Amino acid sequence: MKLLADNTRMPYLFHILKIDSNECRKRLLQRNQQNGNTFKATEAEFDLITQHFSYPTPSEGLNQKEYSEFK
Repeated sequence: MKLLADNTRMPYLFHILKIDSNECRKRLLQRNQQNGNTFKATEAEFDLITQHFSYPTPSEGLNQKEYSEFK
């Protein structure tokens, strides 16, 4: 990601929302119920996608801001 961001030659800031997967799953299900005919991700899709996700580490050198709660 850093190489991609640096190649833009523009200032950037990654916004990282750090909440546990149970809270993410709960919010996903709420959005699925509230958003009518928009795309709805299933719990299986959530599990598939999140198994490949990891938070960036400081050693990656990204310009980032972390949030532990966002409503």
